[in-house]
Formats: sequence, C-alpha cells, structure tokens
Amino acid sequence: MQKQQEQINSLQTQLDKVDEELEQLTGGAGADIFALASESVLDSVEEVNFYQDGGYAIITDYSNAEGDIFEITGSPDEFVWNTQVVAGIGTEAVDTVLFHQDSAIAIFQDIEATQITVTYLPPEPTI
Repeated sequence: MQKQQEQINSLQTQLDKVDEELEQLTGGAGADIFALASESVLDSVEEVNFYQDGGYAIITDYSNAEGDIFEITGSPDEFVWNTQVVAGIGTEAVDTVLFHQDSAIAIFQDIEATQITVTYLPPEPTI
C-alpha cells in the first residue's frame, strides 16, 4: 500500500509537467468504450478510446449512467483499484487509480471504483 501511495504522489508531481507518458481519454455523448488493451484484441470494436503506450491514461468523463465501459487486457487478480483524491485531476471529488504490477496505468477522474464497469479481455495468444 505504501508503494501505491508513492505512485500516487509521483503522479501528482508529474501532473504539473507536460509529459509524453500522460494520455487523456475523453468520450462523447452517450455510451463510450475506454480501453487499455492490445490493438489486435480490439480490432473488431469501432470507436474505442484506446490507450496502449507506457505511462498512464487519465479517463476524464467515464459515466455508468451513459453506458460507458472500460476494457482491459488481463485478469482481475493482476490489478489493484485505489480510490482517493488525486490533486490536479478534475475536481476535489475522489478519483480511482488503477495499478498493474505496482505501476499506475490509469486514473478515472472524479469517479469511485465501484461505479466503473470493467470487462477483462484475454491476452493475445502467443505464437
């Protein structure tokens, strides 16, 4: 847990900089799909807010009420969801930070983890 807090503190510091490892994902009106997955897994899906690079993504307008979905490659036991206020992200409402192997990979702005609908996608087969 201390490692995760250090990651959060590091994220707060990074938000003050223009960082090429920071990507904002923003949907439109109605249902959106936000994805952190390999592109080949998502080939059949159209209009996906997709992020694959290193660093982390900030998802700025996730809404269950609009039918938004979050997709990620992997299984639930590979990820840790941490809900807390992250300074510099949205309002002073709580945010959700998603960790994979002690690294933050996504921040859901102004939304609690319990309000996020997640679909875990199988990893790509290796040949």
